[in-house]
Amino acid sequence: SSNLMPHQIEVLNSIITSNDKLSYIAQKLSGTTVEASNEQPSISFNKEYFDINPEVEKSVLEIAETAMLKNMHLQLNISPAANNVYQDKLFTDQVLSKLMNNVIMLSQAGSIITVTSEHSNGKAVIEAVSHGSSISMDRLNEVVNKFRNVSAVDENIISEMGLAATKKLVETMNGTFTYHSEDNTGNYFKIEFPSTQ
Repeated sequence: SSNLMPHQIEVLNSIITSNDKLSYIAQKLSGTTVEASNEQPSISFNKEYFDINPEVEKSVLEIAETAMLKNMHLQLNISPAANNVYQDKLFTDQVLSKLMNNVIMLSQAGSIITVTSEHSNGKAVIEAVSHGSSISMDRLNEVVNKFRNVSAVDENIISEMGLAATKKLVETMNGTFTYHSEDNTGNYFKIEFPSTQ
């Protein structure tokens, strides 16, 4: 490593840090977390100030093709004003990505999905609403609140754990994750992070 230039060392350290974080996220998603032993996670957050709105837009663009294949319509409402947070950007991107992917998974074909990002009451607020046939609130509670250790790989169960992991990660990042399901509004999810504005 002594032959590396300073900028190369910086890139290498960034890759190592990202791998550690992705490993931590993978543990959250697989259910093999430290929850049972009450140990604190060893991962450290690399917080920075950034506008979360472009990250929300990026997460929506990532699901655009899947939405199109399921005949879903995406509506993105992003406030023109900056929506600044002090968070770990990698974790934030993973949280938003998992949320959007699970909104797609839990929505019926033909649904209209509205994603909103704005600053409100000292919070950066991200809302995702699937207008269409909703799943029952009991089922949604089960999906969001349960980590299940799975011996056999089941795609549906792994996806469900992804939403539970999203909630855990948001809470680890000092945010809040709320949701509800109603026949007339569909499935509703909201993430709030403290704003720096």
